[in-house]
Formats: sequence, structure tokens, C-alpha cells
Amino acid sequence: MTFREIFTCLSAEINTEIFCPVKKVGTHFEVILTEKVRKSDPNPPTLTKLTLFGFDEVISINQDLIKPYNPILLPDKKAINKTCDGILLALISGKPYFFVTEMKSSLSNMQEHVWKMQAGKNIISYLKCIFSEYLDIDTHSWHTFYCVFHVADPKRTTDDSIKLSQNPKQPVYFCVENNDRFSALKLINESLI
Repeated sequence: MTFREIFTCLSAEINTEIFCPVKKVGTHFEVILTEKVRKSDPNPPTLTKLTLFGFDEVISINQDLIKPYNPILLPDKKAINKTCDGILLALISGKPYFFVTEMKSSLSNMQEHVWKMQAGKNIISYLKCIFSEYLDIDTHSWHTFYCVFHVADPKRTTDDSIKLSQNPKQPVYFCVENNDRFSALKLINESLI
């Protein structure tokens, strides 16, 4: 199967109720990540929308809508059911990737970011297994990257030397603004030109 055929197959097989919004713009696709703002929240998030653009193909899964782990299995491991904002299955410049993405309005509670990245890794491991077992799709060559998007926080700094991360315990941090647009090429540390 070609990569385009794989994405067509996955789009048909995965329940669309768990998709984040994706729209086609010209010959490419963009993903819109959003964070719900609750009226009762005393500290509403400042990062509520981010558009990732420039994908050849993309399927974006809202992990908040998936809770695959039953707490009976490991009742003391509360971090297992943390969720990230998006799991992306993406084709960029003809190469396939998985991305675990999270939007944060501040950089407090860094351990929480790690738990969310680890939960995303668990989902991707599960997806790879079922894609192989039930759809005969081989994803062993697909790289997985972990990304946290955050607004500027004068109290904290992030390590700008990390450009890509395949380690959920050390995600790459990208500073963005609310309603920002972010290139898919930046996710894989490729030049925009």
C-alpha cells in the first residue's frame, strides 16, 4: 500500500467522532487543535487554538475522547489515564510520522506534561499494534515525536536546543501565541524554504 492508500484506509476505519478538525487548503491539510474553556474555570487557558499546517496527509485524534485503560488494571497509576490534546498520524514531505501534541497556557507542572506524553506514547503503541494486526499496515518505520506548544511564560524558560524529541520524558517545547499557525515542517525540524 502507498502512504496515500494507508491514509485513505485509516480515515475510513477510524471512528471520525474522535477526530480533531482537519481541513484541506490547496494541496495540503491543516489541523486545528483547540482547548475547551469552561465558564467555571477560575484560570481559563490562554492558549485555546492552534493551527498546524502544511501536511501532505493528516489524521488528528483527540485523545481526550479515548480512555482505553481500565483503572482496575493498575489502580495506583493515575497517570495512565492522562490525555494529550492530539495524536497526529501525518505525512510530511512524503514521509510518515506520529506526533503527540499538547497545548499549555503555562509551563507549570512539568511532570504533568511528561505523563501526557507517555499516555500519547501508549496510544500510539496500541494504534501500531492494531494497524498491523487488523489492517495489515506496517508502521515500524514511522518516527514518533513529542511536542508541547506553550505561550510565553516569563517565569520559566524552555530548552531551545532540543529541536526534535522521540522521548516522551523530554518533549520539545514550541513557544506560540493563541490562534497561531505553526508549520508541519517545523515539527520535523525542516527548513520552511
